[in-house]
Amino acid sequence: MHQPYAHVFPTVDGAVTIAGREILLIERAKPPFEQCLVLPGGHVDEGERCAQACARELLEEINLEVKETDLKLLTLLDETGRDPRSGHTLSIVFTIDLPDRNAIALCKPATDAKHLHVRQIDSLAPEEMGFDHWQVIERLRKKLS
Repeated sequence: MHQPYAHVFPTVDGAVTIAGREILLIERAKPPFEQCLVLPGGHVDEGERCAQACARELLEEINLEVKETDLKLLTLLDETGRDPRSGHTLSIVFTIDLPDRNAIALCKPATDAKHLHVRQIDSLAPEEMGFDHWQVIERLRKKLS
């Protein structure tokens, strides 16, 4: 029996690292996962490429201007139920490594972000993280070791 295609909503997240050891995270300002740390990101607009969407979301959410060509594909998060809101979302996660904190001097929280946090990747704990973004932290930790 033929099953209809799934209604899947593409999202993007940006893992912005600094000198490969720190990561820029936002503290969510609203549910779900209010006050948890997450990667900046959001939905892909109709007709938009994923890297283009990630660059746009980084600008809108944390005022970080990057070229989409500087973003590197890191992983795909696609577990059903990964977002407690209705619908099935999958996230294409990109990374960009900035040389030092000077590159984020103009960053500020906007849209869904309450605060910006720069943390050592090794200092984060799963209970601090929202969505399934802990999986990204684990992947980045493996790259460090």
